[in-house]
Amino acid sequence: ISIICGSMGCDDFSDFFFVTVENKSNKDIYFLVNWRYPDTIISPFKHIMQHIPTNKKVEIYQHDPIESIFKNAHGGPIVQFIIYDYDFLYDYELNYYGTENYTCDLYKYKLDHFEYTYDELASKNWTITYP
Repeated sequence: ISIICGSMGCDDFSDFFFVTVENKSNKDIYFLVNWRYPDTIISPFKHIMQHIPTNKKVEIYQHDPIESIFKNAHGGPIVQFIIYDYDFLYDYELNYYGTENYTCDLYKYKLDHFEYTYDELASKNWTITYP
């Protein structure tokens, strides 16, 4: 791959640090990033989704620099962070993925929801803690 990229001039495939998520709850969670503010319709193909185990801290990486994520967020420079129960979301995926209600209904089952601008998240040292 490096030989092909070297000869073709491919972009660097390295990821950029985005945010650290700390799960202080007694259950596994799914952490979802939605940059289509204020839209709460969830599509797993257009968002970052990450499993965060109980009492763990996980660094999330993204293909674009964090500045560009906030700059290009739909609806303004606000990004939403949505927390789901991991087991619930797993079961929901099995039962509803591909159905009409999949993206429309999912938001109402959230455990928590955060909205931050770039400066607000920077002031939190790029860390989101649940709960």
